[in-house]
Amino acid sequence: MPQKRSRLGIIISILETILNEEMAASRIGEYANMPYDRLKPILDELEEKKFVTFKVVGKAKIYRITSDGIDALNRLREAYRILKNLGLE
Repeated sequence: MPQKRSRLGIIISILETILNEEMAASRIGEYANMPYDRLKPILDELEEKKFVTFKVVGKAKIYRITSDGIDALNRLREAYRILKNLGLE
């Protein structure tokens, strides 16, 4: 049985997915292995915190990571590494 991912792991996965390429939520979901209905509230929260932003192209929102999001991603990766070393992740 696959292990359930933590919220920290999910957020890192989402931010890493758009680190080098802007993309629509549907593609982010594919890369982050998440259904849209679970992904959307997290994207909304990341946008509210200014870690991601989006532009509307046609009917799609195209997301990109912000400089604050890149800083947060680096800090989250370090926190994840520490937690993993402590056996907590």
